[in-house]
Amino acid sequence: MPDTRETSSDLPRTVEAVVNAIQQPSRDRTEQYAARLDAHLATLPDDASRRRFCEAQAQHWISLYEQWARAVDSGRLKVEPGDPTAFDYTLTIAAIGQRKAKFAKVRA
Repeated sequence: MPDTRETSSDLPRTVEAVVNAIQQPSRDRTEQYAARLDAHLATLPDDASRRRFCEAQAQHWISLYEQWARAVDSGRLKVEPGDPTAFDYTLTIAAIGQRKAKFAKVRA
């Protein structure tokens, strides 16, 4: 009968698989938000309005991320597979930043 126990050489792969399943960002979540953001930005009258909206959204998401991080760090929130992770917040904030930069005034 073959030995099916994990060996010490299997442990790093096992840990990596578990961490990857929990910590992988949900690109779909960010892409869906970015699509909604783009649709809303298209309804605004000018680039200045779009930039202000992106700035407000960035501040909002940074605040949400800070609240989430404090809750996780204090143990009030346990991140389960499928829940938002730090990667999700970072990807969302970066996506907003990309759009904000697109509407920035170019200085000569």
